[in-house]
Parts: sequence; structure tokens; C-alpha cells
Amino acid sequence: MKSNVKKIISLLICLLVAACTLLPAAAYEAPLRIPQLTGDIASDIYRVARSQVGYKEDIFGGTVYGEWWTDVTDIGYDCTRVEWCAVFVCWCMDKAGVEYGFAYNRLSGSVDYLFDLCEINGSTIYTAQDNYTPKSGDLLFYSYDNGETLGHISIADGKGHYVHANYANKVVERNDQLVYRIADGKEYRPLYIVSPNYTLTSANAPGKILTAVLGFGAFVNYAPDKFRQELKELTEKEDETGAPEKKPVVSQVIPGDCDRDGEVTAADARLVLRAAVELETIDAQQMKRADLNADGELTADEARMILRAAVGLETL
Repeated sequence: MKSNVKKIISLLICLLVAACTLLPAAAYEAPLRIPQLTGDIASDIYRVARSQVGYKEDIFGGTVYGEWWTDVTDIGYDCTRVEWCAVFVCWCMDKAGVEYGFAYNRLSGSVDYLFDLCEINGSTIYTAQDNYTPKSGDLLFYSYDNGETLGHISIADGKGHYVHANYANKVVERNDQLVYRIADGKEYRPLYIVSPNYTLTSANAPGKILTAVLGFGAFVNYAPDKFRQELKELTEKEDETGAPEKKPVVSQVIPGDCDRDGEVTAADARLVLRAAVELETIDAQQMKRADLNADGELTADEARMILRAAVGLETL
């Protein structure tokens, strides 16, 4: 009897090993067919999202959207099995033709970072108190703790329908904004409705450094050399557009005013970010204004804080 049990166990192990060996590296299915675009980016984003309804992640949590995100980030980290509601939104933006600031931002695949990016890039943000009715292409951001954490996102069609990704591990369409529940019992309720600024392009965006600060803020932790090179190329390309206007140097110490021109602007964030990765050298007076936590070091986080202050989202 014991001999038979051992044989059965050995057979099961062999079958399991064989199954794992034969399993393809990318077991997740391809995206569903994408409809023809109309040229109206906001409505096209919803149409692309709706075309994917029914797509389901594989048994290991892998999706083709995560595979796409792996290629976009290009940091040597496999994102195929990450939580994918925000990654899916970025994928839909990409397929609908959004050029700048969203789909190509290195960290906008995170719900929190995508919201930050919308905030910085001039999107209109509504709360429940505004009694705003979502229109096509608007994004709903959900929270289970009153905004301390943003943990889910959906896309509106303007007619009361919403496409969710990673909703019970698949893409679904719902006809309400009701509570989104997950396995651990947390209830995500819609907290913000965002009308993104989809008109931004690489030609008209106000300061491409915005993408560098928000998008590469944590990217540096994964691939510091690649981060440094991309930032160098980005900012040097900006310099080709012409020399910046010379402004008088002021003696007043204004936190965040790294270039000492009396204002806190995106240019200060750019300078701090370059200094943080040793692409720029700043003097002691500039350091006094840029080192916000007075620890003697500059980081991408300080550049991000300065950028938020420059557009009125933070006080230093």
C-alpha cells in the first residue's frame, strides 16, 4: 500500500514538473480586438477600454497590459504580473493616441502617481461636492480610507457606464459608480473625478521636466544609470530650444528657489533634479534653498516637492 502511495505521489510530481516545463513564458492572452479610432481622444479611450471587456488575467496574474508596461518602463523589471488597473488605463491612452505625460510616464502605472500627474498637468479635478457628471474619457479615482490611499481607477463614457480593469481579475463594464470591493474586505469608493488634459503633446507641454520629476522620481531606484542618461538627454534637448532668459539673482532665501531668481518654478525643480544625480553642480547658497529637509543631500523627492510648489499644489 505504501509503495502505491509513493508511486502516485511520484507520478503527480512528475506531471507537475512537466506542466511547468511546458507552460509558455507568456501564458496570458493577447489583447482583444481594438476598434477603429474616431480621432476624439477622450471618447476613443473609452472605446478602447470597452473593447477589452471580458479580458482576464492568467492564473499567475499576468496580463498583456503588464507586458506592455514592462516594455514602456524598460528598467529590467518584469511588470507583467503587477496590479494592473492603472496600467490598463495607460495602455488605453496609448492606443487612443495620447502622446505626452500619461502613457509614457515611467510611474503612471501606479494609481497614486497617475493622479499626481493629472494634477500637475492641468487636468480638472472634481469631488462629490461639485455635483459633476463624468463625461467620456474622465477617470474615477477610488479610495478606501478617504484619500489617504488611492487604490483603484475606472474610465467613464459620459453615459453612466464605467470600465474597470483588474476588477475580480478581469476587465468589466459597470453601469454605476458604486463601491468597488476587493478580496480583503476593503471598500473602494469613488473620491475624485478627473478630466485629464489630453491635449498635451511633446510640442506644447509646459516644461517636459514635469515628466522627468514625476515619472523618474522612483525610477532612479531601479536603474540609476539609465535614469541619469535619460534625464541628461531630456534636459539637454530642452536647452536646444534657446537660452533661458537671464534674471537677477536675489539674496532673499526662498525655499525651493534654487536658481535664486526670486521665484519657485519648474526650472528650479529641473536644476535640483540634475544636481541630485550629479549632472549639475550647485553652490552653497543654492543648496541652502534646495535642501528642503536640511540633511545635506538632494533627491528626486525634493525636486518633486519644488515642482508641486511651483504649480501651487504644495507650500514649502
